[in-house]
Amino acid sequence: MPGSAGPQAIIGREPELRRVDEPLDAIQDGPMALVIEGEVGIGKTALWKQGLSAASNRSYHVLACRPNDAEAQLAYAALGDLLAEVPDVVLAELPGPQRRALEVALLRAEPEERQSLPRAVPLGLLGVLRALARQGPTVVGIDDAQWLPASRNWCATALRCLLRPPERRHRSPRRCRVPP
Repeated sequence: MPGSAGPQAIIGREPELRRVDEPLDAIQDGPMALVIEGEVGIGKTALWKQGLSAASNRSYHVLACRPNDAEAQLAYAALGDLLAEVPDVVLAELPGPQRRALEVALLRAEPEERQSLPRAVPLGLLGVLRALARQGPTVVGIDDAQWLPASRNWCATALRCLLRPPERRHRSPRRCRVPP
């Protein structure tokens, strides 16, 4: 993960580490989701960081964010974190309304007088993810997703479209339950 020191060794969680690593090995099979579940303080974030580090070590594109309760009222703070490392050339590939909506959401451009379409931000995010995926395997990591603003479904919409195209409607997220 760019700009991070990397995760520390995790001891005693080999089965969970394998379950986090398996989707990275199968990423060529198409989009998938991994949900890491468990009680508070059980080590989910450590496993999440390990998964992102493993993806980065494989030279995958890694987009990550860790929203918190203070950001829950800020509509696009997590989106800014998620797209912080995305090159401008990727945004330039998007259709104008999507690119403009993302630029405004990321505070890179002033809003216009007329409102953009409500779907422009999630479709822009979907476009970014698809563009990156055309270049190589892409991993999106969201820690503590419960702090994503409930009033804004930009993330859920984009990920649902990416993960559930018609030919993959039978796939459900892989789950990694972290026992106490």
